Amino acid sequence: MIRSAPSRPRPRPRPSGTATITAIQPDTARPETVHVWVSGRRFCTVPIETVREGKLTIGAAVDHEVAELLGRAADQEAAFRTALRALERRPFAQSDLRRRLVQKGHPPPAVDAAIER
Repeated sequence: MIRSAPSRPRPRPRPSGTATITAIQPDTARPETVHVWVSGRRFCTVPIETVREGKLTIGAAVDHEVAELLGRAADQEAAFRTALRALERRPFAQSDLRRRLVQKGHPPPAVDAAIER
């Protein structure tokens, strides 16, 4: 099997093995969110407030606490976007929307945050 070369060179891992934030780019489709890149790969899309509140900068180490913060924010953003897509089609009662989001695999805390938003 012949594989094509990657479109961009992969960064070499740091000797210490720690992950770092390599880029924070605005999401052109959603101005209130940003893409966070970790070790040269897109890690998640989160609200810009998460980056500001977490004081995340390019070159910052991604420890367990930062990864948890980004993961929770990304889950909440994904649940919110799924809710918006569902509501574009037709209205839902809160309980029906909550049940639908959980059935789609969103964590209950993220669903609650999306419903409140």
